[in-house]
Amino acid sequence: MKKRGLFDWLLHCLMTIGAVIIVLDAIVVSLDVLARYMFNFTCVQLFEIVEFSLLWMTFLGAAWLLQEGGHVRVELLVSRLSLKRKRAFERFVLFLVLVLLGVLVLYSIKMDMEHAQSGTKLAGVLRPKRWIVEVIIPIGLAFMFIETAREFRVALKKGGDH
Repeated sequence: MKKRGLFDWLLHCLMTIGAVIIVLDAIVVSLDVLARYMFNFTCVQLFEIVEFSLLWMTFLGAAWLLQEGGHVRVELLVSRLSLKRKRAFERFVLFLVLVLLGVLVLYSIKMDMEHAQSGTKLAGVLRPKRWIVEVIIPIGLAFMFIETAREFRVALKKGGDH
């Protein structure tokens, strides 16, 4: 893990929570399958919680994965460019990603606030308030926005290098 400060520590903590959720989901699903085949018993509520946790683990780990360079990158076009053009293209793409993430953060906050005010509930057995399950979306997107802004700042500094 890169040691840069509080933000990086926080990303690592969020990723760790996401990893714990994955492990717990695997255990819960395995136990549910065993219970279904051995005792003809299943717990629908646990299955629903696992569904919600998949959303959480995705958004908890997304910014950390971005920091680690783990997101998909298409190198086919970029590999043929000169270093100067690669860096310009990288800055352009990072700028577009920042704009898109900014819009998504604002929109997801707006939607969560509307769901909180209206008391909208999700369909299913547990019927939790929608905003409680989906609050991780603007949080995860905000962390991705910050990490992308950091990458963009680094790319701008490298811009003049040859």
